[in-house]
Amino acid sequence: MTDTSPHAPEGAQVITRGPAAPPDPTPTADDLFVVYLGEPPDAALVGRLVAVGGSRVASHDPYWDAYGVTVEDPDGNRLVLCARSWT
Repeated sequence: MTDTSPHAPEGAQVITRGPAAPPDPTPTADDLFVVYLGEPPDAALVGRLVAVGGSRVASHDPYWDAYGVTVEDPDGNRLVLCARSWT
């Protein structure tokens, strides 16, 4: 049974078919993986994400720019580091 309570351990796994057969459809600006930090994103963390190939981008929805940072990876996937708390 899956624990979906707010205090459940976190985990995520993304599975694709590999580079020879990328998943369809490709990511859009509305496809986001949001991490609620409960504090402003650390500039050093954002710097490391950019150093390994990410790009800091403006979010499609201004809400995410007001409360965090959006980083896009080379495949177009977007990660939002949100300063707000989940609860």
